Amino acid sequence: MTKPKRQHYIPRVYLKNFTNSNGKVWVYDKELQTLKELSTKDTTIEKELYTITDVNGNKNYFLEDYFGKIETIANPILNKIINKQVISFEDKTKLSLFIALLDNRTVASIKDYDKTSCEILTWMKNMRLYNGEFDSLINNMKCSQEDAKQKIKDVKISLNKETTLKSLIYLAGTFAEYFSLMEWRILYTKNKNCNFITSDNPLFLLPEKISNDYGYGIATQGVQKIIPLAYNIILSIGEVGNIAVHGCVISEKVRVRQINTLSFMSAKRFVISNNKELLENLIKRFHNKCNK
Repeated sequence: MTKPKRQHYIPRVYLKNFTNSNGKVWVYDKELQTLKELSTKDTTIEKELYTITDVNGNKNYFLEDYFGKIETIANPILNKIINKQVISFEDKTKLSLFIALLDNRTVASIKDYDKTSCEILTWMKNMRLYNGEFDSLINNMKCSQEDAKQKIKDVKISLNKETTLKSLIYLAGTFAEYFSLMEWRILYTKNKNCNFITSDNPLFLLPEKISNDYGYGIATQGVQKIIPLAYNIILSIGEVGNIAVHGCVISEKVRVRQINTLSFMSAKRFVISNNKELLENLIKRFHNKCNK
């Protein structure tokens, strides 16, 4: 088992499809507002992000190895798509897991899962307190009942790293099943100068026809799941029921611009492209909009 300390949450087998003629990518940092040309080796990395440390301080890298195996499987399938070759249903199933993990293994996804889970567990703890389920504990505490209840309310709930990561991997498996049973449209840009960008949050939802006011997710009818696969290719995942894979050309510059705007807005921190000028234009548009 390898022991890499610098771990990519957006894998290099994906990032390489957005490299320029120098074999590098342009990266805009929303937080620092910097634009740099970087090697894929130095892009979207976090030290020991997937490393599990036991109570004795021993480090386990099994998750990083697992992700590496999924990336190795996905790489030739991505190359098939880039070369406009037909992919099989088996290919689609394997790539579905890669895409689902790509969405769930990011720094932002890990933080969001932790935050949401802890909020739910805290609510459940307080409801149990309200319903009297802690009464026997309160009676045995060496303080007033009021102080005892306050101490229970003040208890901070947190998840350990292994629990969070394994939960996200499990959810990715469920999402992958959905993706594999949905319609895929692989869209290639017609104009060589009309490129797609990506980000540290590459999969985003595009609600085109929503009939409720309760929010939406990947299984909501009318929601497209959009992910750029390369600088000239995006994948649009539709709804369950039609498992066909279609390849077609997207020639409307306005549509490409809309998708890039959504990619830029969905980025948590890093926006990535092979085209510096394209990123500069997006940055300018975004800042002009924010300053209005």
